[in-house]
Amino acid sequence: DHATEVAQILVAPDFGVAPGATIYNYAYADDWGDVDSDCALGSNSAALARKPSLIEQALNDGVNIIVITSSYNEADEESLRWAVSRAVAAGVPVVVSMGNHGEYNASDTMGPFAGVIGSAALATDGTFADYSNWGDGVSLVAVGEGVARRASTNSIYTVAGTSFSAPLIAGVLALAWAGFGSDITADQILQALAATASGSGGQWNERTGYGEVD
Repeated sequence: DHATEVAQILVAPDFGVAPGATIYNYAYADDWGDVDSDCALGSNSAALARKPSLIEQALNDGVNIIVITSSYNEADEESLRWAVSRAVAAGVPVVVSMGNHGEYNASDTMGPFAGVIGSAALATDGTFADYSNWGDGVSLVAVGEGVARRASTNSIYTVAGTSFSAPLIAGVLALAWAGFGSDITADQILQALAATASGSGGQWNERTGYGEVD
């Protein structure tokens, strides 16, 4: 359900922010004991169902932007930092949700990782969402509330969370980047997103970063 809702925010033909984009979907295991033998790599029985390996796979598949809408397991932190470093070196932006506990500098969000775009959330009235984590890792904000169809029940639901502000930012990034020639780098387009964000007066702060993506 969560993945389907995120996909709709990105590419739904009628309301997705970047309906012309192509999604590569990578599912990871919350409980590593749930994975089958095809997720094993050497002695690690769950390696291919964990975020570091999935980021590596996405990069091998040639993706242009990575968006991650969940927190991470502490056991993966070192490998995760290496995988993100490879993405940054390859010029592939990594947009991550800051999380939904209303916490300052939550320990399980990738937002503070070097080179990552941390997404906090706004309510539909433009105020900072009370559920959104905040702190050093926030780069930009976007509205984190919307309406999407739940796959398991085929019903319409109101969704809310930084899981939905992150793909909105990634979609705007995709649209902006597609509007320029191939000589524009990821760093340049990210600087443009920060420079054109609204509501912060051009100054970074711990709640909205450089402002609302525009």
